[in-house]
Amino acid sequence: MRDTRAVTGRRHWARGMDAISPCTGPDGIRQQRCNRDPGPLTLATLPRMSRLPHVLVFACLALAALAPASQARTAQVPYPPSTPAPTVPGYPTTPAPRVPALVTTTIGVADQSGATFGDPLFTALGVHNARLNLAWDAMDYDWQLAELDTWMNAAQAAGIQPLVIFSQSRVPGKTRLLPTSAQFSQMVDRLRARYPFVTDFAAWNEANHAGQPSYKKPAAVASFYKILKTKCPTCNVLPASLLDNPNLVPWTLQLRKAILKLRMPEPTIWGLHNYSDVNRLKDTSTRALLAAVKGKVWITETGGVVYATSPTASKFPQGEGYAGKVAKFILGPLIRNNPRIEREYFYNWKPGGTSQSWDSGLVSGLGQPRPAYVAIKNAVRGGVVRNKPVRQKKIKVRAKLKRGAGKRVAAKRR
Repeated sequence: MRDTRAVTGRRHWARGMDAISPCTGPDGIRQQRCNRDPGPLTLATLPRMSRLPHVLVFACLALAALAPASQARTAQVPYPPSTPAPTVPGYPTTPAPRVPALVTTTIGVADQSGATFGDPLFTALGVHNARLNLAWDAMDYDWQLAELDTWMNAAQAAGIQPLVIFSQSRVPGKTRLLPTSAQFSQMVDRLRARYPFVTDFAAWNEANHAGQPSYKKPAAVASFYKILKTKCPTCNVLPASLLDNPNLVPWTLQLRKAILKLRMPEPTIWGLHNYSDVNRLKDTSTRALLAAVKGKVWITETGGVVYATSPTASKFPQGEGYAGKVAKFILGPLIRNNPRIEREYFYNWKPGGTSQSWDSGLVSGLGQPRPAYVAIKNAVRGGVVRNKPVRQKKIKVRAKLKRGAGKRVAAKRR
């Protein structure tokens, strides 16, 4: 009997070969017609069982053909210089983080002696700004006017830009008296006529200090600010130089409210004396003021305390070495953490007198450089220092205002 398994097997094998190659006969032998050009390959010529794999092959070939054209179109539109091109076309990449620009801060010295500007050590320091604390009635007394002329003439000869801050009278019996608006206005006119090169002013010195006649009168300080801004619209005018006492924020808010009530624009520069902050290597009060106001801040008096007897400053760490450490903090971390600080004035140049109750001098009484002087000289270039700012968390300032300057201040981190 004939074995049909072999025949059946051959038939199944032939069917499989049909599915693989249309040029193969039923017996598995390649036909002569396969030696001729089979013509264009189409889906119609493919066996039904094998169409899907070939469709995928065609799709891949089509995508490969389109890729060069897509790359050519992309090459026609170059990426802007500030935008990095993606490494794979069509897939956006994460842009590189922006490098913060350097913050430039002007450095100056706050000092009452005109002889400072002739000191070779001062010249070597390379600063071009100085601050003068001026009694509001100084031009009414010949001895004070002579001192003022000496200071101004020396500053002008040395190429120094003065910052004048008005303050209480030095005359016994008048230290607790504020000038009237008319008296203050007359003083400003006389000062600008005599020294027209002065264009930086602050309305009042440490206006929130209990020892100043302005302590409970922020509205009067606001009126002084308006007089200065009106008489010299192009000048840099600070509403006040404020002390970093506990009443700093509420007093500042009262002053700001009084200024706006006079229909004056929002101040763009504020002044601060931040001894309590920097001598503890902190910036708590500085940041609180920056959170409470808009614009820039000038630190119109700062520095490390070498020796002091006042109730607050006597609790600071003291000594020349520590004062040098404070100076480095003021020139570096303080600015990096608070880039809205535009100027810093170090007080003072040299201690004087035998009964000195305050010494934060950059040079000793014998004229020798101290560590603070060295820190400034190493950091300052062309009268400025440059720092890369550090991104800080915003703080929310809450101040409960009461009568007078206020009693409660709180600065809370978000």
